[in-house]
Amino acid sequence: MKAHKKDRSKYSALLNMKSKSLILIGVSILIIGFLFNVIFINIPPQDPSPEIIQQRIESYKAEELIYYSGFAVLTLGLILGLVRKIKKAAPYS
Repeated sequence: MKAHKKDRSKYSALLNMKSKSLILIGVSILIIGFLFNVIFINIPPQDPSPEIIQQRIESYKAEELIYYSGFAVLTLGLILGLVRKIKKAAPYS
């Protein structure tokens, strides 16, 4: 019985995190990814050297990481928000 309560306390700490703040953080990360694209990647040069091509490839990898992180945090916030609404609508005894 005590182990079950301990497990519930771990999950309740995660559920008590504000889902709106996670959604806001996720959207902020996505905006940062967009700004990273505009500022650092921008329009490609006409005849780039191999170094510039390699630099752009690394920048694209960083941009993808930023976007995936933003989507993950945003999705986590949405899921936590839905779980909290479901728990409030149908509390178990």
